[in-house]
Amino acid sequence: MITLKLETTIALEFWKENKLRLRTSIPELKDSVRQILTMESFEKLIHLGLHCDSIYAEPVIEFQSPEECLEQIDFFILSSTMQLEMPSSAVEANWASLDSAPLQDKGGWAPISIPERLVYSTRLQAPREIGWLQAGHEFAVSEEFLRNLSQVDPGIYGLRLYANAFKTRVADGVWQLAVDQFAMPCVVTNSVIPREKGFGRRNIPGSNLKDSGIPVLPRAMLESPWHIMRSAEPWDDNLGPGWIVTKDAAIRIAGLSDLVELCPIFTEGSECHKVQEALFKEANEIISKVPGARWSLNSIVPDFGSVLRKRNRSG
Repeated sequence: MITLKLETTIALEFWKENKLRLRTSIPELKDSVRQILTMESFEKLIHLGLHCDSIYAEPVIEFQSPEECLEQIDFFILSSTMQLEMPSSAVEANWASLDSAPLQDKGGWAPISIPERLVYSTRLQAPREIGWLQAGHEFAVSEEFLRNLSQVDPGIYGLRLYANAFKTRVADGVWQLAVDQFAMPCVVTNSVIPREKGFGRRNIPGSNLKDSGIPVLPRAMLESPWHIMRSAEPWDDNLGPGWIVTKDAAIRIAGLSDLVELCPIFTEGSECHKVQEALFKEANEIISKVPGARWSLNSIVPDFGSVLRKRNRSG
């Protein structure tokens, strides 16, 4: 159902000196210092005297059919495949708004920060349904898309965006996606890895935790009255919370735009959760054998948007 691979960057000198021996012992190795390996192959590298610069976890989910996907997954991460084109002054203004936004404690492992009064100039790029504002997990949406989302969950609304970095003009026909509903805190699992230091520009308690796998929500979330909500903990390096949608909402939202990205979230106690726990336990044990090894701040998770769009079309 789920496999976990390790992406590793091998020290260049070690690779040059041992390339032939390494590739003879581990045929899956490519002609590169950067490799994506099974845990079995990585353990072989350790025994061959591997010296690495860094190690990254890459969760890969495989399902036999779309039906199985929808049976196994109850929630999805809502995002967009479109990064909006903006002048550097607008990007800097949005990051400044994120950095200065008040912290909110929603019970997660660190407080979250949700900026308002963001900038997006439609002069460079006409707004389509949804696009990333290059700050945290904040998105600009068209008026039509916002109306459609509010039919999925009436708690959705739009915040005004500004057309310039000085915030003297309001942007027309586009809004910052907003909601005041929050999910329960995610479960701290084997994939939630502490870093040596807090990440981002706000080094506060708890900000050094990051989920290198797929987030896990408490089973009680299945009783939530909401369909679209923000996460209770930060999902990026500047304490911005992510967007969480229920399976029913994900199916409907997938049919609204091909710019929507929907990645899975596991439910506590599910078979997916149990398998991921076992895989990360094994991976943590392997990585602990390599001095200086560390986890990535990011993970690679498949987008199920196309699967959900197909389900939407089939009714």
